[in-house]
Amino acid sequence: MKKINLIGVKFGRLTVLEEVVERREGRIVDLCECECGKKRKVRRDDILSGKTKSCGCLRGTHRMYLTTTYKTWKSMIQRCINKKTKEYPNYGGMGIIICEEWKTFSNFFKDMGERPEGKTIDRKNNNLGYFKENCAWSTRCEQSRNTRMHSSNKTGVRGCYWDKRRNRYLLEINANNIRYYLGVFKTIEEAKTARKQGELKFWGKNDNRN
Repeated sequence: MKKINLIGVKFGRLTVLEEVVERREGRIVDLCECECGKKRKVRRDDILSGKTKSCGCLRGTHRMYLTTTYKTWKSMIQRCINKKTKEYPNYGGMGIIICEEWKTFSNFFKDMGERPEGKTIDRKNNNLGYFKENCAWSTRCEQSRNTRMHSSNKTGVRGCYWDKRRNRYLLEINANNIRYYLGVFKTIEEAKTARKQGELKFWGKNDNRN
């Protein structure tokens, strides 16, 4: 087999760290590190042919690749790391990071378990990143209550914006990923009161951050 430098190249879940030549048979073996953190020696021809794609963990986790849990993890990784995704400016671009352990799916799954039906991953403190103590599976409604106030909002009331055309404060609220119009108001105090009423109506409780 023609000698090729593969150090640093990734195949499946394996990244080549070092080349080793087995003296007994004269074949090339590569020391690789798997995404799960384990290291294993793999025959060069098995790597190049695609026969070996992981340290062995892939056999136990491949069934998860099509689940909502894996898709949630993958989306989390992308919006925090991949600058080409449309969500990046509001996550990675805002300094939201993922702990090193969770960059491997098996560690994420160990901490969070399977994603419950109707729920997605939510950060308890939206100013912090993704790690076990700061995350939970939440409904869309619960996540709506936990969203950060938009940087363009200068009113101090969530969902409240100044409407120049009407010369009034416009008020909205999100619930179950749907935006509801709550009305227009002359003063911030009126809008704040209406916001509290809207939270009780659509969320069942008030957001004490307002």
